[in-house]
Amino acid sequence: PTEDRKRLPLSWEQLEVLGEGKSKHELEVRLQGFSGPRYHCYDRQLKRRDVLVPRSLHNLLVSIFDKYQTVVIVWKRPISRTQIDQHGETNMIILEDDLQNITVEGNGPRSDPCSEVSETFSLQKLTGNELQESKESTEASSGQSRKSQATQTLHTLAADKDEDKAVKEDTPTKQCHGITFPFVVIVAAILWKSIFMS
Repeated sequence: PTEDRKRLPLSWEQLEVLGEGKSKHELEVRLQGFSGPRYHCYDRQLKRRDVLVPRSLHNLLVSIFDKYQTVVIVWKRPISRTQIDQHGETNMIILEDDLQNITVEGNGPRSDPCSEVSETFSLQKLTGNELQESKESTEASSGQSRKSQATQTLHTLAADKDEDKAVKEDTPTKQCHGITFPFVVIVAAILWKSIFMS
């Protein structure tokens, strides 16, 4: 039982008392709604805190919130940071540096209310996939560009070859039964000279 109590997720109040969770501590809060970057999150004691999150986490949460009936944020080694807004409301804050310790769980697809399917999302994994996808896209684009340049070069060479062939075909080459025209002229001149000079 003692071990089980140690493994229970922290509550908001416990985190506020600790200030910062240790390596074994986790904060699990259920997302119930949001207004812009401010998310309404309830802990295991059903205590609510509004949490301000970075844009990258906001984008992920919005996409998951539309697909799953329940969304849970799991934060390992959480840190208590608060900010009082203009209305006097106290908000918890998650920073970009915290994302490496945060995963998001989506439970029960909205498309199938009876399903118990769940999925875990990691900001690090998502970012890595996006970078890999971007890299593959860049390499593919570069490959297509090189292929296009090579094809264009081949077309240019082929066009030059066809042009040379056309020039050669258009150039008149007079032959008389396999004997070139200049040779015929020379022979005719010698015969003419021998006939009229004799």
